[in-house]
Amino acid sequence: MSSIANGAGSSPSLRELETQPKFDTSTHEIMDALYVPALARSMSYDRGVGFFTSNWMMMAAGG
Repeated sequence: MSSIANGAGSSPSLRELETQPKFDTSTHEIMDALYVPALARSMSYDRGVGFFTSNWMMMAAGG
């Protein structure tokens, strides 16, 4: 993985983004506080999503 130096006049890097250690969606506007600033500083965005259910464990247990 390569690193790109933050040159003069460019936007701050993602590592320089100051964030809270914890976000509570009842008291924080998480889009404005985290997602928008983080994505604005990002070079790429990879996302993995899925749906989890524990029904397969019940079927696998068989008893």
